[in-house]
Amino acid sequence: MQGLFKRKGSDIYQGRFRIPSPLWRERNRLIGLGVKDIPKTQEHGRSTGKSDRDEAGEAYRAMLVAWDAKMAAWEKVLADGPMPLTPKQQMALAADHARAFVAAYDEDPYSAPPSPPVPQPSLGDDAHWIAMAEKMPPSERQRFMRDLRAYLKSQDEKRRSSLAFKLLDRYPDIRPFIAPHLASLLEAAHGDDTDKAVASKALHIDAEARRLVNLEMLSFMGAAHRGLEAKRGGNYNPVPELEAAPAFVPPAKTSTASSKADPQFTFRSIVAAETARRALGKDAKPFPASTPRKYLKRGEEFASWRQSQGLSKSAALDARTVTREEVERWRASLLAGSELTNRTINDKVSCISTIIKWGRRLHREAFHPEGNPLAGLEKCIHPRWAAGLGISRVVA
Repeated sequence: MQGLFKRKGSDIYQGRFRIPSPLWRERNRLIGLGVKDIPKTQEHGRSTGKSDRDEAGEAYRAMLVAWDAKMAAWEKVLADGPMPLTPKQQMALAADHARAFVAAYDEDPYSAPPSPPVPQPSLGDDAHWIAMAEKMPPSERQRFMRDLRAYLKSQDEKRRSSLAFKLLDRYPDIRPFIAPHLASLLEAAHGDDTDKAVASKALHIDAEARRLVNLEMLSFMGAAHRGLEAKRGGNYNPVPELEAAPAFVPPAKTSTASSKADPQFTFRSIVAAETARRALGKDAKPFPASTPRKYLKRGEEFASWRQSQGLSKSAALDARTVTREEVERWRASLLAGSELTNRTINDKVSCISTIIKWGRRLHREAFHPEGNPLAGLEKCIHPRWAAGLGISRVVA
């Protein structure tokens, strides 16, 4: 599914996008791993914001690059799981977002949106308190009742919220019936902030890490709004809490067994296996020396392009994950961004399809069991398809 189109009654061009089938089948697992922006349909259109076809084509190509990067990130999430964050990283992620928020409104602090309401956790019903208090030693029970009275008597919104968190910290037994309500309040207040912070660092985090980042957002976004309020009063001094907080440093990449490519499924190993099979001379002629070199070169070129789209080196070399949409975009990028001849571009695509065919014969059901994803892929860029991409050079 490629190209540009217009919706009925609109002059704005839409770009077509398609989630690769392997990822679409795993969409529920992706959601469980923290991916939040999965479209409702496998194929869908997105606005380019342009009514001129050439401008729309240029915008669409940029959107395709971003789309490829997103698909690569989803594949990485499936392979490696959500990214773990240390407490320092959780704090730094929220602080970086809050610093960016303040900077965005530095010139005109009056244009900043209002601060969201401070979450007020529900403290449950009397039965919970009675049951918990009965289990406490007398001295702890007295302190608990004192802290609880302070919370209930407080009329100041910020102090009341602070006292609620103090109760959660001091008395872990109340967390099971307060924490779920608090988590929903924090999500409502700062879920959008966390979404933006996570997206800005190209991270995927699980639900627990998200709740903790939301909690950090409560503190740092509160400081950000206080800083903007000070700026509205003419005080442009740095916000102390944001100045003291660390900057986010991405988690170190670790080399694990699960992240290593299975060597038998790389482009190189498939070409080597086919070369060895033909050398036996039983059911096919041996390759001349130049043929393996050609296919190895094409496989390396395609893997290098995949890596430029955000895949790790090991994932880029894995021929099991090749999709039709991916190869179509590779071909489009070759056509739009180089002086290669049509024959050369077609040869590159054909070589990748042939390597996939060899891999299926070699590995059977362990390699693209649903068939060669490149089967039937035209060897030329038809004018209609090229126009949809906004590409002027068309294969004859």
